[in-house]
Amino acid sequence: MQQTLQEFINPSIGEKLWNVRQQLTSMLKFELGKKIEEDYGEYHYWVSCCNWWLKQGKGNEFEDIVNSESSSTNIAEKMSILEGKKLLNINFNPENASTFFDFEDDLFLEMSPYGNKQVMEQWYLFKHKEVLEVRSDGTYLIKDPNERESPPSHQIKLENIPQKPQEEMDRRRELLEDFVKKADVSINSEQVSEADGKKLFAFIIKEYQEGRVSVDDLSSLCEQMYGKFNPLSEAYSHLLNGAEIEWDVRNRPIAAGYSVSELLQFFK
Repeated sequence: MQQTLQEFINPSIGEKLWNVRQQLTSMLKFELGKKIEEDYGEYHYWVSCCNWWLKQGKGNEFEDIVNSESSSTNIAEKMSILEGKKLLNINFNPENASTFFDFEDDLFLEMSPYGNKQVMEQWYLFKHKEVLEVRSDGTYLIKDPNERESPPSHQIKLENIPQKPQEEMDRRRELLEDFVKKADVSINSEQVSEADGKKLFAFIIKEYQEGRVSVDDLSSLCEQMYGKFNPLSEAYSHLLNGAEIEWDVRNRPIAAGYSVSELLQFFK
């Protein structure tokens, strides 16, 4: 019998946060529990595609500290208040897909969906060999992090991005194969080494900067490759976000600009 959301998160309740950090403009990551890798704990939280607000106070009297619309500099600075704080509870409301993280010192993190029809992954909890994925439609899934039981948000068919004809899909796959050969790297169907993955995308980014790769193709290359990286790695996060660029360009151009900028910086 599969665990419930509450059963899955319970072992992390009462632990203190460490390595609280901002990533990809407004994404957040923090660790709890003992260190199992250099930058990761046994409970790795990742706040991804949602609106969020960090506040402090009780009842109706609280102070807004920072939120997902704040500047990148402000987010990086203000999120540090959570460092060393104990996680007291997590409340998830499936009716409106909102989540409240309660921390000591009357701090809390509130999350809610963006408000569009696209089903997106709002936050994750990675532990051991399982991951909890909480979505904007009020559902959640507990699975192996390398499983692809359902499409990530950028693979859902949207009215403003028609389904690509087969010949276009074939062209994009062939484009990746061509770059793999030119970059002289080795990838298999399951996973790519961090070194080869970064080498490949450094080559792709150079091609993009020189005008030989379109922004839609850049997004497609991210989509084809992110699943081959360790889900806890920074490269995975950057490419997962990069896979949204094709949609963002048409709907959230500022977000698309940030995503491209983050890719250029990370894989330069």
